[in-house]
Amino acid sequence: MTEQDQTIQDRLVNLEKKIDHITKVLGLRYPTAQVSQSQSEEEFPPPVPKNEAPRVASYRASNTSPSTPINLLPILAVICFGLAGIFIVKLAIESGWLTPERQWGLLALFGIALVGVGLLISNIEKAYRSYAGAAGVIVLYLASYSSSLYFDIFPPTVAQALAAFVSLFCLYLFHYYETELFVVICAIGTYISPVILGKESDIIFLSGFFLIWAALFSRISIYLRSRTLVLLSSYLGLGIFTFLNITAANPEDLRNVILVQSMQFIIYAGGVFYYSVKNKDPLSKTEALAYLPILLFFYGTIYYFLNKYNPTLAPWISLGFSGFIYFLYWQAKKFIQNLESQSLVQSFFAVVLFHSGYMELLPAEGKSWLLPLFILGKYVSDQKNDFKSLAPPLKFAFFAMSAIEFFNLCFRLMGEMNLQNVVPALATIALGFFYYTKSFKNIKDTQGLFLGLLHILCILALYRLAYDYGSLAVSAAWGLYSVAILILGYINKNAVLAKSSLLVLTVTCLKALVYDAAQTSSGIRIASLILTGAILYGAGFMFQKIKKWEV
Repeated sequence: MTEQDQTIQDRLVNLEKKIDHITKVLGLRYPTAQVSQSQSEEEFPPPVPKNEAPRVASYRASNTSPSTPINLLPILAVICFGLAGIFIVKLAIESGWLTPERQWGLLALFGIALVGVGLLISNIEKAYRSYAGAAGVIVLYLASYSSSLYFDIFPPTVAQALAAFVSLFCLYLFHYYETELFVVICAIGTYISPVILGKESDIIFLSGFFLIWAALFSRISIYLRSRTLVLLSSYLGLGIFTFLNITAANPEDLRNVILVQSMQFIIYAGGVFYYSVKNKDPLSKTEALAYLPILLFFYGTIYYFLNKYNPTLAPWISLGFSGFIYFLYWQAKKFIQNLESQSLVQSFFAVVLFHSGYMELLPAEGKSWLLPLFILGKYVSDQKNDFKSLAPPLKFAFFAMSAIEFFNLCFRLMGEMNLQNVVPALATIALGFFYYTKSFKNIKDTQGLFLGLLHILCILALYRLAYDYGSLAVSAAWGLYSVAILILGYINKNAVLAKSSLLVLTVTCLKALVYDAAQTSSGIRIASLILTGAILYGAGFMFQKIKKWEV
């Protein structure tokens, strides 16, 4: 070691001793080389990846502690400030004091003062000041809203432009406060203001505000990475706009309501889609479940307005909305793997398909053909394993439509002879047995029920076809059908199929003993009993054989 190196080492040792002495005197601690893994992770958090924007929650933690409960006092203060702004408007109108311009200026100054309190008082923590800022935004929206509706100072377009300016200012305040609660308070106060004011307004004038608010809060929710905000604003926007226009009856007003509701729906749905794609953060199952009520609410209200405006177009447009949701889901799958919102999308589609498609659009004479089509679709789907990917609500919708049409078809077959009933029944029976022979393993647990329903449908179809030829013809048709099923099950060594013929044999036997035996014509009575007895005797012999090879 050289003399120069020795000098440097001595200086370092002396410097370390001095630092040690100072820290002991002041009672300070400095990090040593031996730091536990948990401490190092806590003091030096891992860097945020370049392709991922930091969540607002991460820098919001500097203002509010997660363990600290929300302070109700400033929230109540916001409510008081908002109500004060509303009553300023109402009092100005009722009392007539001051001129409209001065009345409106007082309201605007009140909102600016509240915002100023939140921005200028620096000795109060920023998160607490955001309450005053939120109250100021609400009052400023009231000022822009009432400038045309109440005070008649500006035309509607200028009032809407003021609302857009307030929205931009709200974005600035959000970036300043960096807290989600600020935006949530703004959204709630902003949306309920028109309800509390309680004055009817022109739909076009009102529409501009709701569309501006929808775009604003959807955009903030994307930046904030908060599904709570976009969910809340969608409930408020769609719900309150419906409440304010539920009594609309004029065709022009109905058209505007439908247009605005549709645009709000597109904005909110597009916001959720863009949020998921941009942040690579798809909806969880719980979040998707929270969106289902608002989708169903939108469908119910938009169909209500559409039905009042044009009943013919209502189901078609409603199907278009469900197709739009499916399109967004299909597009999202291109960017994100393992989406968990499939149940949400298919549940909404199932409701719309059942109501608008099945109940409203499909004609009565065409509904009977759903049974063979469903069986054919089930067979094709099983070959590709697509049916397993369907969500339970969509499966339930298909099964519900099938059950309804099955009972409708059975009821109609008991009536008069009609090819519109018999032909779909025969097609269902043929495709049903085709499906059973090709894919019975897919319904292994329910094949007895499936065969029983097919036999009931076939019994009624044979009854209708043979009815005009007499009671003996009906008994013969049923007996031959039961023998055919029994033989088919025996040949294929399918005990379930063979035993299912007992259903038809029981019906045939009951008819022979109860109905045919009471016939006045001795010839029909004797022939029917002999035929039934022969069939039962032969069936008993075959069941003995089946019992042996089944064991």
